[in-house]
Amino acid sequence: MPVEQPTAPEKGEVRTLFERFAKNSESTTRAPLKQVAYFSKCSGPISVNEKCLKIVLDACSDCTLTVDAAPITGCLEIVRCDGATVVVNVPVATITVDMSTRCRLVFPSADVVRSVVSNQCQQLEVSVAGAVTALPTDLSNFNDRSDWEKKQHLTSWDDGSQSIVTTEVIREGAGYLATQQSKSD
Repeated sequence: MPVEQPTAPEKGEVRTLFERFAKNSESTTRAPLKQVAYFSKCSGPISVNEKCLKIVLDACSDCTLTVDAAPITGCLEIVRCDGATVVVNVPVATITVDMSTRCRLVFPSADVVRSVVSNQCQQLEVSVAGAVTALPTDLSNFNDRSDWEKKQHLTSWDDGSQSIVTTEVIREGAGYLATQQSKSD
């Protein structure tokens, strides 16, 4: 018997991997532990306050996602969003931000900042305890995609300087992330 394929999410729909949670823009996930909290084309406030496998914010605009429970895999993805604010109240191992514009990551304190990998973004900001840092994009022309793969950045908190530090990512074999500093250490 063939497996039924899921339909594409509707505007404002929130899903786990193959299940719906809500159709309105104000939603709180109560995702089963082994499910992905997947938010597509949402706007307005969204909250994740229970553990789930992974969190994905896809093609959302002018929304605020509040994360009060870290995903089990430690992954939070923000893809093709415009005007999204993500308030991260718990440590999340890796946050990826791809192909997004006017996005802001808000951390209440430095102890919850882990790593942010960004690629193909414009106007990306990180706020730690109220101090805002604009992250580099290195894109002279946002619509020219020829050099996007070469311009990934890794952002993290540096305890020594007590500030956000961003370095360009160097892709090693099998997609492994490295930076110039990690290669010299």
